[in-house]
Amino acid sequence: MQVFARRPRMLRSSPEWDRQEVAWWDANAAHIERIWGLSDPLCRGARQKYIEHIRACFLQLKAARPLRILEIACGSGWPGRILASSELKVTGVDFSEGQIQIARTKAAEIGQTNCDYVQMEISHLNEAFQLSQFDGAFIHCGIHHLCTVELTEFAELLGRSPKGFPIILVEPVYLDRSHFLGRILGRAFTALYYLLGAFYYACSMQDKIVMQTTQDLLELATRKEWFFSPKETPFDVGEVQRLFSSNFEIKEIDPVTYFGLRAAQHLSTLKDQQRATRVGSRVLPFLNSIDRLLIKTELLPKLTSEYLFCRIVLIRK
Repeated sequence: MQVFARRPRMLRSSPEWDRQEVAWWDANAAHIERIWGLSDPLCRGARQKYIEHIRACFLQLKAARPLRILEIACGSGWPGRILASSELKVTGVDFSEGQIQIARTKAAEIGQTNCDYVQMEISHLNEAFQLSQFDGAFIHCGIHHLCTVELTEFAELLGRSPKGFPIILVEPVYLDRSHFLGRILGRAFTALYYLLGAFYYACSMQDKIVMQTTQDLLELATRKEWFFSPKETPFDVGEVQRLFSSNFEIKEIDPVTYFGLRAAQHLSTLKDQQRATRVGSRVLPFLNSIDRLLIKTELLPKLTSEYLFCRIVLIRK
């Protein structure tokens, strides 16, 4: 497993940093969609359970039906496509018209009619909050690419939402709860993960172009002292609390996945994606069940000092 170097968040951005971030995403959009967005079967295999839990949280917190949920920074739209149902309608917004077009196309391909997508700048969200157009908001890995000043401004914008307004985020967070014995146990679990992978992937060739592109991006990040993309930085718990505690009750900061998502990302690098789908259908449910056990027993944060993808539930005070 690739362990990324922990980096401090930049205090302020600049036009040059912003251009680098946009250029990086423009240049690598297709590759990131392959290894992060994932094919639809792998994406659902790794993420459907925890996003269904987020749907249940929204439905429990708000009585209106159908709920109208705003997905901020929706990108190509895969989180909202899984989240949406007949009881929960999703409107995805993103500054990129190109991403919005991809999201619309993919929703149409799978017949997901409970989503719609709008190109919108973040500055226009204030109007949506004031008009009470939505019952809640959802953000999946959309804001850890912001600098401290941008995050503070964004948190203030979210703070203009009405009282009781729920916002659920999934973002990478360093929970910093690991300890010596936990890390030993974590290495044991990781060894089992690799043994499982060796059994299922032994006859599977990886796509050389995908692997080389990933390696090139990692080496670029190391040379430039980036985390991965130029402005990307996972949160720590204290940072989340400082950003949101003045306007929101922070109900939870809990991990949602670990081995399941790692396996899906590995499967995304296989040359034969049909085989990857077949293997994923057998491996991912098992690894997801291990993740759920580790999360339920609160063991997962003790096993690793790496960041974990966490569900952050906020309720406007």
